[in-house]
Formats: sequence, C-alpha cells, structure tokens
Amino acid sequence: MASYREINLGFFMGRDAIIGPASENWYFNNKTWIGLGLGFGIKIFGGKS
Repeated sequence: MASYREINLGFFMGRDAIIGPASENWYFNNKTWIGLGLGFGIKIFGGKS
C-alpha cells in the first residue's frame, strides 16, 4: 500500500473458492483476481479526524 498525505492506494490479489452447490454456477470459482483500492481520510475534505 502507498500513501500520500491523506490518500492511500493499494493493490490486492485473491482467489475465489466457493463452498457448496452454488460453486457450480459461480464463473469465478477457483480463479485468481486482482484489484485496486483507493482510500482517503476525511481531513482531505476539511473534516476533523
């Protein structure tokens, strides 16, 4: 995760592993995924933290 002032940026990776009968219909079952996360503190908008 990287941070600059009140802004955070993260890169995430995971794998879906569904349990039960619904796993047969879940397209992403046993497949790897990647994601990008963005976060910020409320101070950036003038609020108090």
